[in-house]
Amino acid sequence: MDELILKYRSLGVLLDTNILLLHLIGSLNRDYVASFKRTQTFALEDFDTLQLFLGRFSIFSTTPNVMTEVSNLVDKIDEGRKEDFNALFAEHITLLREHYVETASISGNAYFSRP
Repeated sequence: MDELILKYRSLGVLLDTNILLLHLIGSLNRDYVASFKRTQTFALEDFDTLQLFLGRFSIFSTTPNVMTEVSNLVDKIDEGRKEDFNALFAEHITLLREHYVETASISGNAYFSRP
């Protein structure tokens, strides 16, 4: 695993919806991971492991679709935390490299032809 991280460290890591959401919610309040509906399936150790893993990269990438989905999923966040979450999310948005991939080009991937 260390070899792969060293190989891709400078290229960065792609964050999907659930991973980005876990990172953001845990960064907002580590203890909120267990009580927020969308991150309840994760243990606090998962958040800690994620933080250690992400700390090994200097570039973080995502897609517009992931950003939209994260925004939709946190719509149900407690009103008392919404403003703080939005500020944190806005800060992280500036740190993320956003990559757009046309859906039609993805559909040609071998994954879609699996039975």
